[in-house]
Amino acid sequence: MGIGLFQNVVVKLDYPSNRLSISEQSLPPEDGKDVLKYTDVHFLPYVDVVLGGIPINACIDTCAKDIGVDLSVPVDFASRLRLRNLI
Repeated sequence: MGIGLFQNVVVKLDYPSNRLSISEQSLPPEDGKDVLKYTDVHFLPYVDVVLGGIPINACIDTCAKDIGVDLSVPVDFASRLRLRNLI
């Protein structure tokens, strides 16, 4: 499914519950926690997040969980994070 399918609707990605919902309800105001502003980069949604105290513009990849990837970051960025409990 391409991002164009989601124009003019509200899409909710609930990762902890492994759910995607689509509605025609009006979008609540952006709050930086539950409702995020996104940018379209080559038809992929990107959001601003802070990871390990470092701000980054991250791609929301809804297929990554299907292949066992919860988080992927570039190597140069990962080296700046203090990662623990990787296994």
